[in-house]
Amino acid sequence: MSDEALRRGHHSSPRPSGVGWVRGDSNVDQCSSREVTGTFLRALLRDALEEISEVAAPFARREGASEGVASIRSLRLALRRVQYLVEGLAPLEGSWATSTMAQQVKCVVRPLGGLRDAEVVESRVASALEVGAPSPRALRLRSAATKYREAAGEVAHCGLDSSDFHSLLQSMRLYRVGLREAPLSLNVLRPIAHDVLIRSWGDLERSVARAKGDPNDDNLHRARRAAKRLAVLLRTFSLTLDPSVDTVSEHLDAFQRNLGQQRDSSLVANWLRREASRDGELVKVAITLAQSEERRAQKRRRRWARLWRELRDRAGDFPGPSGPDFPLGDGAPLAPGSGAGAEVRP
Repeated sequence: MSDEALRRGHHSSPRPSGVGWVRGDSNVDQCSSREVTGTFLRALLRDALEEISEVAAPFARREGASEGVASIRSLRLALRRVQYLVEGLAPLEGSWATSTMAQQVKCVVRPLGGLRDAEVVESRVASALEVGAPSPRALRLRSAATKYREAAGEVAHCGLDSSDFHSLLQSMRLYRVGLREAPLSLNVLRPIAHDVLIRSWGDLERSVARAKGDPNDDNLHRARRAAKRLAVLLRTFSLTLDPSVDTVSEHLDAFQRNLGQQRDSSLVANWLRREASRDGELVKVAITLAQSEERRAQKRRRRWARLWRELRDRAGDFPGPSGPDFPLGDGAPLAPGSGAGAEVRP
């Protein structure tokens, strides 16, 4: 699974397989929001744990290097989706366990993100030095980028081979079965979806406000993470939403993708300047490449505010009490033969 999987339209996301759909009754509508959220999260984590176990298998079997890299990349995306889901649903589920689970996932996925960043550095440096016959200094710089990626890979592999990763999987399983179980219907899931998405939009607005006040790389990256979290939640709740939300998703995708490209250029430029400061013989070639990446980053930096306005204007077509609304569907089709007014059980 590639990074593109995280950017697909939210209606492409399948409903949780850990949920069974049958006819509901009035008792379903009396469930608390915490029970509803816990039940839905329980089902989502069942699917997530199956995906994580599947993509981690090649690494566990010590298969070929290229397959190991692909597995780590897929594992990073799967864990990141779990992090965003738990972060988004934590305020409604409300338990201490839910509040801490996202932090546990974040700690495990951090070195995987470091490997991804190092891969970007190596790829950009290699691509920039492909033109013409490389000089000895260019070859040294390329070798330094490869060593940087290899060191990040060692850190990522050590993390996945440690007890921390296996403890996380066990903690996720125990956390999942400890969540509340309750019948769940689309009628009660829709207001939960609305609440979660409005909260997530508020987080994005606050991140954007900080970035407007101080558009440094860290603040822009936080805005991108908030946008990616909202995108994951939109796909997760696609069953409850009107298809018109697709246009919001498209603008959200353009916004976060631009910020991702800006960050990649900035991190490559920063790495090149660090290498130039470490090795005086690399100053000329490293600074030249760094300046090129900085121009790319600046170009993306000039675009992000316009893309945010376009996203905000589009979301503003659905005004809610505290910002944009996300229109609810009038009943998405359920599993064959299940009928409308469905009830969900884990």
